[in-house]
Amino acid sequence: MERSRLLELVAALEERFETLELRRPRELARNYARAVEGGHSLPPLHEVQVHPSGAWTAESVTRWMGMLRLPPYHERYPVQEKEAPCPICRRRDAVHPAGALAGGVLFRCAVDDKSWLCVD
Repeated sequence: MERSRLLELVAALEERFETLELRRPRELARNYARAVEGGHSLPPLHEVQVHPSGAWTAESVTRWMGMLRLPPYHERYPVQEKEAPCPICRRRDAVHPAGALAGGVLFRCAVDDKSWLCVD
C-alpha cells in the first residue's frame, strides 16, 4: 500500500477512535502514523513496533477499518448472528473471538480461517 494512502486510512481510524473514546488504540494509531510519516516502515507491509506487545502493519489498519465498518473496508467482514457457526464449515466448536470493540466482536474459524463480525 502506498504510504500516502495508508496515512489517510490511519487518520480516519484516529478520528473514529476519538469518537468512540478508545484512547489506547488512538494512541497506537498516532504512534504508527508518526513512524510511517518518518520513513520508519517499508512497503508493502509498513510494519512498525508501536507497543512492546506487538507491531502494526498496513494489514492491522485495514483489519481495524473492517471491524469499525469504515469505508472502503466496511464490507470486509460479513455480519452474522452472535451464536452463528462458521459460514463456511458450519462448525461452532472451531469459532473463537479474534477481537472485540464497543458494539461488536470479530470471530474467526480455526478450521478455515474465515472471519466475521457479530454486532450488538
